Amino acid sequence: AICFGSKGAYPAAVLIGSRMAAAAWPWPVPAGEGHSTAVTSAAALSYRGSASASAVSLTAQGQGLGSWVSCPRSVAWLPLQRRHLLSPLAGWRLPVGAAASSSTSTSVPLSVVAVLGPAAALAALRSSIQRRAQGAHGRSSGGWSAAKKRGRKLATQRAGSPQPSEPEAGNLTVAPPPMARHEDDNTVSSASVLIQHRLVQEPQYQAVLQLVNKYLNKFDEVNMATALHVCAKTAKEHELLKRQILGDANFVRLFHATKEKVLNDVSSVSPRTTSDILWSCSTMSIIDSDLFNQITADATTRMAEYSATGIAMLVHSLGVVQHKPRAAFMQALVRELRTRLIHEFSPRCVVMLVYGMMRLGIRDDRLMRLVQDYVVRTQSSEWDHISVSLLGFAFSKLEYFDDAAMAILGKQVLAELDQLNPRQINMVLMTFAKCSGQVEGASVTMGQMVEGVKARLPEFDNRAVATFAFAVGKWRQLADNLQSYSMERMNLTDDEELGRLICDTVLSSGRSLWSFPLTHLVQITYGMMRMNYRNPDFLLPIAEQLMRRSPELTCLDIVNAVYCLARVEFVHVGFLIAMIDEVKRRDLLKEMTHWELATFMYSLAICRVRDDSLVNDIVKLVCSEVRSMEPQSVSMILWSCAVLNVRDYAEPLASACLEDMSLRIDQYAPCSIACVFWAAAVVSGSSSALWMLQSFFSKDFWKRDFADAQYTMFYAAMVSMQVEEGLKVEEMRGFRPCEQTYQMQTGEHMATQNARLSARLRVAGVTHEANQIVPALPGYSAPGIRGDIVIESMRVVIEIEGPQRMTVPLDALRPGNGDSKEDSFPMDIYGRPEEVIMRARVESECPLTGSAAFKRRLLRKCGWVVVTITFDDNEDYLADILANCQKQSKEKLRDWLARSQGDEKGSDSLTNIFKGSQGMSDASAPSEAREEPTPELQTSLEEASRPLSEKERLQLEKEDYERALKALKSKNDLQGAEIRLEEDNELSEAEQELRRQHAVAMQELQRRITEERSDAAGTKRFGSHLDYRQWQVEVEKDVLRKVVEAL
Repeated sequence: AICFGSKGAYPAAVLIGSRMAAAAWPWPVPAGEGHSTAVTSAAALSYRGSASASAVSLTAQGQGLGSWVSCPRSVAWLPLQRRHLLSPLAGWRLPVGAAASSSTSTSVPLSVVAVLGPAAALAALRSSIQRRAQGAHGRSSGGWSAAKKRGRKLATQRAGSPQPSEPEAGNLTVAPPPMARHEDDNTVSSASVLIQHRLVQEPQYQAVLQLVNKYLNKFDEVNMATALHVCAKTAKEHELLKRQILGDANFVRLFHATKEKVLNDVSSVSPRTTSDILWSCSTMSIIDSDLFNQITADATTRMAEYSATGIAMLVHSLGVVQHKPRAAFMQALVRELRTRLIHEFSPRCVVMLVYGMMRLGIRDDRLMRLVQDYVVRTQSSEWDHISVSLLGFAFSKLEYFDDAAMAILGKQVLAELDQLNPRQINMVLMTFAKCSGQVEGASVTMGQMVEGVKARLPEFDNRAVATFAFAVGKWRQLADNLQSYSMERMNLTDDEELGRLICDTVLSSGRSLWSFPLTHLVQITYGMMRMNYRNPDFLLPIAEQLMRRSPELTCLDIVNAVYCLARVEFVHVGFLIAMIDEVKRRDLLKEMTHWELATFMYSLAICRVRDDSLVNDIVKLVCSEVRSMEPQSVSMILWSCAVLNVRDYAEPLASACLEDMSLRIDQYAPCSIACVFWAAAVVSGSSSALWMLQSFFSKDFWKRDFADAQYTMFYAAMVSMQVEEGLKVEEMRGFRPCEQTYQMQTGEHMATQNARLSARLRVAGVTHEANQIVPALPGYSAPGIRGDIVIESMRVVIEIEGPQRMTVPLDALRPGNGDSKEDSFPMDIYGRPEEVIMRARVESECPLTGSAAFKRRLLRKCGWVVVTITFDDNEDYLADILANCQKQSKEKLRDWLARSQGDEKGSDSLTNIFKGSQGMSDASAPSEAREEPTPELQTSLEEASRPLSEKERLQLEKEDYERALKALKSKNDLQGAEIRLEEDNELSEAEQELRRQHAVAMQELQRRITEERSDAAGTKRFGSHLDYRQWQVEVEKDVLRKVVEAL
């Protein structure tokens, strides 16, 4: 028994008899000499152990009436697994009643202590002593019973709900809700109360599950909720421990019993208990639709009974498991918030509420306006920095940007920026990065935050550094949309300085790239890309690290890594081969979303790297899934194929994309429409002209807001139909504006190498035109395009191509493709696309891009001989050849030029022409008189004759490209308004006839397609969708041929 008495000095003793030890105190008492320890309040306690008596006695002496009896602060002899039972006694002080008589003595059965726990037993004992001191003697007066009830309440208040903990940035870790407890009523059984107090005292889930194993049949709903709560609280931050608990048989029994009791009558369960159950399930990642639906349906009808914390935890728990409630729940929630949000909800509850809505992906404007008003009214005076960062992060995820609310949050964050940890800093950076394109002044606030935390960047861990780089990159991307960004940016950190700081932090001596998860490396590269910071010394180790660890990359990481390096013009041959091989090995094309597939293909086009087998697989996927793809994805893939000059399956691909666009053209953006037209003309010519005309003839086609560059792309499609099919597109509406735009944009600038060759030809006496529209030859249609050097007397067009008009054939550069291991192309070649192409041309021929091949195809169709001079050729060779060849007959000259010109891949180079000219005789008719060069021309020729280094040639090409872009931008600004279509003009007779014939042709095409699809036997001959599309292309060509004949 535990005995307390008061007499004289008020000694107190705890005596455990040998007979009670076996029943209620199952661990042995150690033998040996007594041990002593010091306690507070001038009380002395001593332990005496006796092996024979198996007993321990505690003696305490206080000073005077009302002194404190202190419990021991160490119970060192207790076994480790049992020591937690007396931990609540450590440091507790029990005041003894002042009016206690000398004869007062109270005993509490040890069995009660074992169930209640020491804390509750002491509380009950105190109440009993006080009641006896006031005259309530004996058990008949209810002294012990009343004390026991008050002891329950006191124990629950002291050992019940834990204090809220601070959430971690990036992933809201909400403190457990108030633990479910019994109300002060007479309907609760004593067993449930005792079990509840025992559950509250257990800090380890094993002991709780042991109680579940023994007494589950005596548990009520509060006991079950408390047991779930303890298990969830234990495993909240430990994933391995969570899996262990979920696999425990006792926990499975506990959950099913709880579910059964709640489903039987959820209305009898208190709101506090239901919110606790829901929180426990969400924390343990238990998703049970029946249980969640029942609780949310009940909460919808009695939302008013829930406390503010209960409502917040309810919504938060639904968000964690992403269990979206019904609309009626949202209506009840908004109704309660309208009346109670300002007065009852704390900032932490508001944060949990909005965070739950963010996880659910529900942006209810009514609720968000209420929260916005709450923020504006409180002015964040009661908000701590954690709540501010979490609320802003949730706002940005829900894309709810309010100027007033974000200004208040930004001001609060700037005031408490030094108190935020790195993860919280990244949360607010992500918040205001996303706001930069939406909220006025957010970009300035973001810049001030970056300035304030960049000095702390070396203190960030790897994850924080990656998130910081990603947030800054997102800020640079979105802030460009603000008209005032150019003014705001004057006061912000320079991209070069910030990019260098991030790179130095990542490559610092205290870090290793191997310690970074690959996703974090990709995020850092993304940030560098968005900041337009290109540092090869940083990108090279990143690319090599990703290349070595390519099997660890996810599908999304591969796409993002290739895209980021492509956008900063960093081509690493070994890296690209590793990524492409990984995609093939794991067959990731089938796992990619349409947007990822388009981005991956677009990245290869930017790098101008082609892998034929991979591209063919992508084309097959697009042909079968084009109707389910986003319009922008369709245009990106087709544009990429055009840049890389993909010829295999080009006609089925163009047909599928053009047909899809004609069927849902209203969903296509103007840029996507123009890209599809241009790319289809480049890769397949006019083979799908029927679908092109279908889109051209659609309603209000020319009323769309097309840019001047897009009119140029339409012109390429029209010229293709005119040259390759003979359609009179010059009579179509829109042709003249497109032609005018093309001539303006291509005639303002001439490349340096082009000008140098033109000057040399003038000195050599070769009559020519530089950078002019190629005229029509007798018996041929006009090409309608501009040529670099046009020699009409010889019917020769000289095209000068730099490395930006070439592609890298990755198949020819793979290891092992050479005659020996030493002959294989080195995989550590990296740099800009032009630099890699210059190296690749040493090992293999680099085909031309699609636009260059398209230009040659049209010129040859119109009877012209095309000669190509590449960036590393000396144009003096060609000038001498042409000067000598003018002595020969023009027919003979044309014959050997025609024999020496190559295919569309660019083999009609100056080397072939020079070799062919060696077989010609020097005897010929006298040539035309040469033009004597002026002094200015002579000076320019001497300068032009100086051989250029590779670096100088590359610099010249870059300057030409930049000047062309600058001229195009200025022309768009000045002349864009002048090129507009007159919509009121009537259609010409030629176009009216073309529209009639086209309508008949489309009916015929649909008829033949329908017949083929309805023929079950005929359909079996198509092994794939690509085979069917190839058949349809042949039908389209046949129908188009009939249209041309009819016209």
